Amino acid sequence: DLTFSEQVRYFSNADIILSQHGAGLTNLAFCKPETKVIEIYNEKMKGNLDTAYWRISSDLNLKHYLMFGEPVGAGANMYVDISKLKEIFEAAEIKGSEKISVL
Repeated sequence: DLTFSEQVRYFSNADIILSQHGAGLTNLAFCKPETKVIEIYNEKMKGNLDTAYWRISSDLNLKHYLMFGEPVGAGANMYVDISKLKEIFEAAEIKGSEKISVL
C-alpha cells in the first residue's frame, strides 16, 4: 500500500532489508551499497530457487543472505525459525543500532 516515493525512501534509507521472497524485493534497486538483505524463501520452493534478487544485490554491492521458512498451510505463509534468523544476523554482523525495514 506504499506509494512509489515511500518505497524508494524506505529502501534507500535502510541498513537492512528483511523480506519474504517476492516482487517487493525489486525495490532493492534503490538500496545503498553494503545494505544487508535477508531474503526468506519458502522451503517447498527450494527446487525452483529464483536468484533474481540475489543478482540485483550482487550488481549493487548489497550483502545478500538467504534463509528458508517452513510452509504453513496452502498459501505463502511460512514459519521462520528464530534461532536460524539469529544465526544469519550474527553472520551478517547485524547490530541493534541499524535501521531495519521489514516487508
